[in-house]
Amino acid sequence: MKMQIKYSGLGRLMLTLPALCLTLACHKMKDEPAPDNTADITLRQSFESFWDNMNRNYLFWDIDTTDWDLVYENYQPLFAALDKGNPADVRKGYSYFKAMTAGLIDGHYTLMVNHTIPGVEDAADIRPVEERKKLQPGYHPVYDYGNTDLVYLDKGYREALYTTADGDAYVRCGNIGKRVLFLRFSQCNLKAAAAQLSTGVKPVVQYFFDQLHQPAIKGIIIDVRANNGGNTEDLDFIIGSMIDTPLHYGYTRLKSGNGRLDYTPWINAVIRPGSEHAVKIPIMVLADLYSRSVAELMTMAVGALPNGMVIGETTWGATSPLAPNEAYNGGPFQLSAQQFNGSLFYKVYTSSAIFKYKDNRIYEDSGFPPDILVKPDPVAFRNGRDMQLEKAVSWINQ
Repeated sequence: MKMQIKYSGLGRLMLTLPALCLTLACHKMKDEPAPDNTADITLRQSFESFWDNMNRNYLFWDIDTTDWDLVYENYQPLFAALDKGNPADVRKGYSYFKAMTAGLIDGHYTLMVNHTIPGVEDAADIRPVEERKKLQPGYHPVYDYGNTDLVYLDKGYREALYTTADGDAYVRCGNIGKRVLFLRFSQCNLKAAAAQLSTGVKPVVQYFFDQLHQPAIKGIIIDVRANNGGNTEDLDFIIGSMIDTPLHYGYTRLKSGNGRLDYTPWINAVIRPGSEHAVKIPIMVLADLYSRSVAELMTMAVGALPNGMVIGETTWGATSPLAPNEAYNGGPFQLSAQQFNGSLFYKVYTSSAIFKYKDNRIYEDSGFPPDILVKPDPVAFRNGRDMQLEKAVSWINQ
């Protein structure tokens, strides 16, 4: 059985879950019905609804250091003192929401603010991990290597530019020095896009598949830098094309009930083989700070290969998938239309499952580290050079 799920702002994805998970997680209990007199929802009630939903739906309470009971004790009286009719008080309530969620470790976590309420029209949605990363040493804006790659690719490379529900996307594949096979894509939606002939993606990925076992190819580079994720089916589609036996690269765990610490057992996360012959040559993945979600899972999968290596930076740290709240005992939640009219927030994106790498470590928030650290070089980048790609090519050619 497959279930449609979605990463926050990062595209649709398909996650195949074992029957055990579905048996334990597909009987999500209903929230309490919305009060009839919704026009009188106070900021205190907005806080109460948020705290209760987080208490039941957030996945990381066993490892997150946020004391959620203390949050209630400290903030309930503060919200009770606020007047929703006073824009200054509404703004103060926004600052309370931001402060009480500041330590949450879910890399996807986003609290969507109700911008129709006077006082927060210009307020940003709340993303705790992003706010923390901006303050960390080494934080930098996105480096767009989309044009820099062209300097290195041999003539005759293939590419496709196309549009998805999540914006413009592209995929590029070619050879470097006739010895290295290079594949870069901006979203993890290659299988779905290849199925639509109008996108032009199919001949590009077919070229990648055709080149995998060519004798002249001595190494493979998969570039997921600045890739925000998307469809988990791309793990089987891309990584599966290079393996002939199942690849166990981690574990997943869900909520088994509405209790804060109600969890299912850990279940193996496996990539299914799609080839009769495994690729034996080096497989490199280029990842950076902005590799997120499925792009991180792909990075981890390459890292789990005996001939795989990760080059670049530590990834973002949003490794756990999201799904509709109705499907699981945890994950995203939102208010009804009636409640939305009176609440300071209206929707929360938060993970529906926890992913753990095969080394039994959870890399949520912290990100997955590279085997070879190569930090971005802004001077080289401005001069049209890609030091991370050069490192991968030199490793293959050594």
